[in-house]
Amino acid sequence: MPALRPHSDRGDVVAAGAVVLALGAAVADLRLGETWAAGVRLALLSGPAALIVLAMGVRAPVQERPLPHVTILLLAGLGLTGLALSDLADVLGDEGRLASPAATTFVSGCLAALCLLLAPAKRSATVTLAGCVAGAATLLAAADLGFELDDRLEAFRYLLCAALLLVVLAAAATRDRQRRHAVTFAEAGGLALVAIGVTLAAERLPELAPVGPLAQGTGAGWEALLVLGGWALLAYAAVDNERGPAWLGIAVLALFTGLTGTEEGASLLWWPLGLLAAGAAIVAFGLRPAAQPPPEPEVRREEPPAQPTPMPPRRHEPAPWEEAPAEPVAAAPEGDAPQPPSPLWSGGEGGHER
Repeated sequence: MPALRPHSDRGDVVAAGAVVLALGAAVADLRLGETWAAGVRLALLSGPAALIVLAMGVRAPVQERPLPHVTILLLAGLGLTGLALSDLADVLGDEGRLASPAATTFVSGCLAALCLLLAPAKRSATVTLAGCVAGAATLLAAADLGFELDDRLEAFRYLLCAALLLVVLAAAATRDRQRRHAVTFAEAGGLALVAIGVTLAAERLPELAPVGPLAQGTGAGWEALLVLGGWALLAYAAVDNERGPAWLGIAVLALFTGLTGTEEGASLLWWPLGLLAAGAAIVAFGLRPAAQPPPEPEVRREEPPAQPTPMPPRRHEPAPWEEAPAEPVAAAPEGDAPQPPSPLWSGGEGGHER
């Protein structure tokens, strides 16, 4: 399909049109969900739109760093693919759009597998992040499907911790070889921490969790995970000069502050006093006077490069058919007057020719 391959000079226009096309198909599919059958929506709306947009993203030329319009095409195609898969799940017997854990597992699992194929092929770190999110959703939905969970939020937190461990190992393994993907794995870990903090905050709301073991307070272990994870994200962002992990670290620490600052009981134990003492110790360690300043680095003077020796002029050797150049006549030494020609040969005055 050469017609679906966007040119680099018009890629931005194609991406803008693809976003509008995806929005139109999504709005039409959602509006007609009650009146049209799922198979009709899949055949006329979500399916063709997903194939067209995703094909344009796949057929875009592969570069070391994908162009922005290629990333937009891939994300729009993945979104439409998820919508088409939800219609397919409805065709296969789902009661509603992602109403059951089985449908959620099917859709998120297919998206995660597709991202796993596209991310290395298109060298897109954004698709890697989308694949991490889809994989975590698949893990949570599969656990909800296979096990009868008494407390879903607590079970989801443990599963998010397992996903967090996986992305941390992936970030450490790819940091030197594929730095952009390593940053993406770090951002995925930040999203997992944000999700853990959101589940902890949800238990504080009486309409969501009126009764529960953590309804009146948050476990110290989860709070420690948030504060250490947020601090690690900020440190990673400072070392590698990346913005994404920094913003996620701020969000995680904001969730930690809200959770620990709203607990019942006005007391400085344990987090306020511990954080104040740790922060003061770290600042004092950084401001301590140095016993002996490190030596100044030696300035090495670079010698100018040697000038190349000019080649002597090449003497022209005459060919056999060329006349030999005349030998230069030696100049008369200074101080000697030039001698007049002999009258015997010149035929001058007083002379004769022989």
